[in-house]
Amino acid sequence: MSAFTQRYLVLALVFAHGLVPDAGARSSSAYDKMTRRRHDRMLEMYYEYKVEAFADVADITVETLLEGPAEMGYVLLDAREKEEREVSMIPGAISRHEFESNRRRYKDSTVVVYCTIGYRSGVYAKKLKRKGFRVYNLVGGVLAWAHAGREFVNDSISTRRVHVYGKKWDLAPMDYEATW
Repeated sequence: MSAFTQRYLVLALVFAHGLVPDAGARSSSAYDKMTRRRHDRMLEMYYEYKVEAFADVADITVETLLEGPAEMGYVLLDAREKEEREVSMIPGAISRHEFESNRRRYKDSTVVVYCTIGYRSGVYAKKLKRKGFRVYNLVGGVLAWAHAGREFVNDSISTRRVHVYGKKWDLAPMDYEATW
């Protein structure tokens, strides 16, 4: 696939999901512009990864996840490494180790996998899909969660600190503390 075709597909996916607000919704402050650029770059990277590695995995946005009825029985699965999870997690999420130790328990659940931006979780979701799980990859991972203004927890205490894996993925909103 040519670079042009791949870029076109990425942009088409971003617009198809309605993830780019209209220009009137953008704030004029430099602070908000920087956060908007980080948000847009996060989505661009996510869809590039999706085209490359897990195009057949279903996506779910933070907004759709939060709007869904509680009886849907989502299991939030954090596919990040232990040192990343020790900084913070999405409330109610379980680790990959916990999931793997109790797979049968979650066989009839809808599993929503996440990581920093969605690459590692997308690859893992692809494996789970092949094993018969109903699985979604969280678009933008913890970065999208932060851009939606949602809280993280560390030992059940609310925090705005988030592990972003590395400098390349330092795309959290300006009012969150990114670490790697």
